[in-house]
Amino acid sequence: RLGYAALAMRLGYPAEAKRVVEAGLAKKSFAGADLGEAAKLQASAARAAAVDRAQAAADEAAAQAAKDGNALVGQGLLCTVDGNPAQGAALLDQGIAKGGLKRPDDARLHLGIAQLRSGRAAAALETFQALTGADALGAQAHVWALLARSRMQAASAPPAAAD
Repeated sequence: RLGYAALAMRLGYPAEAKRVVEAGLAKKSFAGADLGEAAKLQASAARAAAVDRAQAAADEAAAQAAKDGNALVGQGLLCTVDGNPAQGAALLDQGIAKGGLKRPDDARLHLGIAQLRSGRAAAALETFQALTGADALGAQAHVWALLARSRMQAASAPPAAAD
């Protein structure tokens, strides 16, 4: 957990780092030196996440004004990771529609993940199925599609009968 949280911080996702560290602390997953490192990382991630939240409206406005959809896709990914996948999916959708993307298939994969995390498994499945290919991204989309299918099946399964 600590390694993942540190990586999330280095990659610019402090809210994700904060969430992971807090979950680890709540489960008492850290001991000794790791406990001290987790506390430092939690404080650093909390500060950085607060700055991100304060800057979010300005960043979204700049992304809306950009000539292509890359900044909107980035903002959508951040919203999804920050725990707001519905807003993330909306921003990702806008970015994809705006066009000019450096990595359009990556954007669609992230859109599917945001859709799935926001409870829209059928839409996510459709998004993942559109990403066909023999490359690593196609394989990732296939795995996410399996998860979407399993969520749809679980949601449609009748409740277990009481004894």
